[in-house]
Amino acid sequence: MSLNHLPLSRDTRAAFPAFADKANNPGLIFDRYTAYWEDWTLEPKKRMDPPNPKFATLDRIARVACDARLLAALSKRQKQLFDTLKAKTFDAHPEWRFITGLGSHSPLEVGFTFHRLYGIPIIAGSSLKGLTLAYAKYGLQIKDDELELIFGSQERAGAAIFFEALPIGIPQLELDVMNPHYPDWYQKQEPPANWQNPIPVFFLTVGKETVFRFAVGGRGKDGEAAKVKAHDWLKEALREMGAGAKTSAGYGCFSSVTSQEVEVVKQRSAQMASQPKPAPKATANPPAPQKKTTSTAPAGTATPRPVAKPIPKIRPGDKLRAELFKIDAGQYHVRLLEKNIGRELGFTGSYLPIQVGDTVEVRVKATSPAGDEITKIEFVKKINK
Repeated sequence: MSLNHLPLSRDTRAAFPAFADKANNPGLIFDRYTAYWEDWTLEPKKRMDPPNPKFATLDRIARVACDARLLAALSKRQKQLFDTLKAKTFDAHPEWRFITGLGSHSPLEVGFTFHRLYGIPIIAGSSLKGLTLAYAKYGLQIKDDELELIFGSQERAGAAIFFEALPIGIPQLELDVMNPHYPDWYQKQEPPANWQNPIPVFFLTVGKETVFRFAVGGRGKDGEAAKVKAHDWLKEALREMGAGAKTSAGYGCFSSVTSQEVEVVKQRSAQMASQPKPAPKATANPPAPQKKTTSTAPAGTATPRPVAKPIPKIRPGDKLRAELFKIDAGQYHVRLLEKNIGRELGFTGSYLPIQVGDTVEVRVKATSPAGDEITKIEFVKKINK
């Protein structure tokens, strides 16, 4: 990504390269660090770099790995809150994909709702309350008096409390696409015709392997009975109606998961959280003063300074050695071992004759415009040790 395309102040733009490749908050990049091209369009252009900047930006955000330690601590605090308030909880995952905040404003034309602090997908408690109310009123034909008691009104607070739903473990972000076949009909009010050029619109979704925790609490003397009903209605509403955008097209329907499935998600997140972090470049405290020593260098010479190794140029087609450290649902995660890159990347494919710990050869398929960042790789062969 070219820094010239970031709508940032001079000081922020100068500091951005220090953490751009280490960012673990996809919501921060989506909301604050999205590059902008003057000829911003979804239609591929040969003269643009990259040719489709919106797709490249969304693809990069979807690949950002969240901080597993931070999310584990968040999940622990959330559980303690629910236990203290004696809320009724259940865990569920999208049967296919889930979209949140698609219609919100964004330079990428399509929106997405991330948690403001943690940068993970979130379903607001107010949204879950509205979904449950609609299901109870129109699906179950619950009387208005009971609805007002549980959900409240302008004059009184409801006896049920709906908490925001957050993922358990690392969320899975996936790219999806909608393809309006008659763009001139929507944009220029021209009659729909087969000769119009459809332009794909890419957007972010939450994958079906992401497990959310839902919770409903109660308040007042009617809170105990209200939270039980609201809990059951919410579970049915998520299964029958779905949450988020494009539910009529099959998005947003949730199904409950077993405790064993939840444990698998927790173990996967714990494994990622246990991976050691890189050592910091500098300490917070200034270094202690050193005693002066007499130099033994000849007069008139200067002490040589270490020369930093430049990052090598990376080109599509280059073959690199890598170590396979994780296999997860058809996704192979490797750690590059050459060219001072020190990055972790993934690739997908059918079953491959490799296992965790193997050294493999991968081929670079795509890089950043500057040629200093690999964005896509593919498997070539296993290297015998």
